[in-house]
Amino acid sequence: MRLVVGTVLSLLSLTALATSALAASQCHVYSVRLCDQCNSTTHWTVPQAVEGHRFCHIAWQSLGGNMRFEVVQAPHLGAVNIHDYRVGYSGEKLGHDSMVIRTSWLSPNNRPMSGQVTYDIDVVPRQ
Repeated sequence: MRLVVGTVLSLLSLTALATSALAASQCHVYSVRLCDQCNSTTHWTVPQAVEGHRFCHIAWQSLGGNMRFEVVQAPHLGAVNIHDYRVGYSGEKLGHDSMVIRTSWLSPNNRPMSGQVTYDIDVVPRQ
């Protein structure tokens, strides 16, 4: 699996791992910066799913416990899957798609924090 490390900013510098549930060269998940009360964008290139069962995802476990995710804007060409600390996307149709997810977490000193990430997604043919 391909690992991509993105920087997460809050009070401390933390790390989020973006991983692919697909073959290493097919899913490209780029780094993203997340900070309290910020809007961030990440770009993904995702191969079209086979029977909707393939997801590219980013794992936010490094932000610690008490995380919540809220879908602000759902994707139009695919499906979003949020499970535990992972936000995933499966591209069902070719083209450009996007989704917006609000993430909430507690800082190391238990201060509530939140940020919003726009996932800018290109669904491409499988190779």
